[in-house]
Amino acid sequence: LALKIRFNFAVGDLLEGQGKDAQGDFIVSGHYTTTEVHFVCVRASSPGGGGFVQNRLYTGTRHLEDMSISGRWAPEADQFGQVGQGGEFAIAHEDSERRFAPSYDVLRLKLYFVMERLATGGFGTVSRVQRVVDGKILVWKELNYTRMNKKERRMMITEVNILREIEHQHVVKYYDTVIVKEQQKIFIIIQHCPRGDVGAMIELYKRRKKRMDEGFLWQGLKQILLA
Repeated sequence: LALKIRFNFAVGDLLEGQGKDAQGDFIVSGHYTTTEVHFVCVRASSPGGGGFVQNRLYTGTRHLEDMSISGRWAPEADQFGQVGQGGEFAIAHEDSERRFAPSYDVLRLKLYFVMERLATGGFGTVSRVQRVVDGKILVWKELNYTRMNKKERRMMITEVNILREIEHQHVVKYYDTVIVKEQQKIFIIIQHCPRGDVGAMIELYKRRKKRMDEGFLWQGLKQILLA
């Protein structure tokens, strides 16, 4: 469930704010602690005007590493006393475009919806994912680090650290890393490149038994040198 909410964490654990989702605008009221939020979204009127408006109750966890919130919501009883089925929600902070340090907070994975698997390798898989809060398309690498030797683990850590520090139009952008110790896996979330990487393009030309245009090669070399 995608939400846009502006919270006011007021004195005395009171939570207030305004928001918007697919059904329209609403008012937020509730309370919070250092680790949780509990609030209700109240609509002034139904999308078409008039009629009964069913509010939603939200219970979520605050992830202090990236200031996001995720959890579950449930509808209040309707005018007939019936309660419908709820679901999960995730709210990213407005600074969510910044890079986040590796975290052991597995609930952060709920901020992403897996759309499809793109590739499978010896260490894991690569999948196209969608960030729930704003629909942004990204990619995550799901790697099983028990299959790696010490040198390969160091290379993986080095890759994450380098990507976190680099901001360049010709370098894939890093977003997040989540470590799931129980599964001995690491999830690296990076920018989605619709046309693939250079390696995939080289393989495509090899399969077609064609040569790359010289101008394209010079352009690629220029971008690599600039990066």
